[in-house]
Amino acid sequence: MLDDASSFELLQNMHRRFKSPTYVPDHRDRADLELIKTTSMFRIAEALSTIDARLSRAEKQDQRWP
Repeated sequence: MLDDASSFELLQNMHRRFKSPTYVPDHRDRADLELIKTTSMFRIAEALSTIDARLSRAEKQDQRWP
């Protein structure tokens, strides 16, 4: 898995290549894309889990104070 900076840099480089009129796709592009997707999905799941935990704690605190 990539860290955020590496993932963003890889995505920017892919975007630059794709915009080029001389671009020809190859197998590395698919591997790079899958790596970016996996990293992104992991980061999103991690963020959602954190948000869910914080909301649950806030809801429990609200229930204690009528």
